[in-house]
Amino acid sequence: MPNYIVEDVERADTFIYQGKTFQSWLLKVTDGGDPQQVNFNTLAGRDGPSIGDRIEGELKEGRDRPTLKRAQANGASGGSYRPRDPEESKRIVHQHAQKVAIAFLQVRAYLKKVDDVEVQDVFNLAARIREDVERVK
Repeated sequence: MPNYIVEDVERADTFIYQGKTFQSWLLKVTDGGDPQQVNFNTLAGRDGPSIGDRIEGELKEGRDRPTLKRAQANGASGGSYRPRDPEESKRIVHQHAQKVAIAFLQVRAYLKKVDDVEVQDVFNLAARIREDVERVK
């Protein structure tokens, strides 16, 4: 069963199914190929996935996009959702912040909104993006 790596997380709606309240999440995941948008559901009140988490499961067809269903553990409901090591998550968030900062500054330079981009500009912007991500967690 494939392992999907979470690249982006967005909280979506809650819903009730068989008397239980669930939280729906919109994830961008990859299994080594192109990233794709999927739905992912957890029981309401539980922590949702974070950027960098690995989720073992399979994609099932959904109404507007596929839904990622966790693998069944020994025939029981639930699955093998394993949070990523916090240090590894920090490194992934750091890499993502740097990529976003570089892309943002490249667009600004292309649009002639900045004349010169220094390495320190990338570091400063990446730090602001990382701080914003940490506030969301």
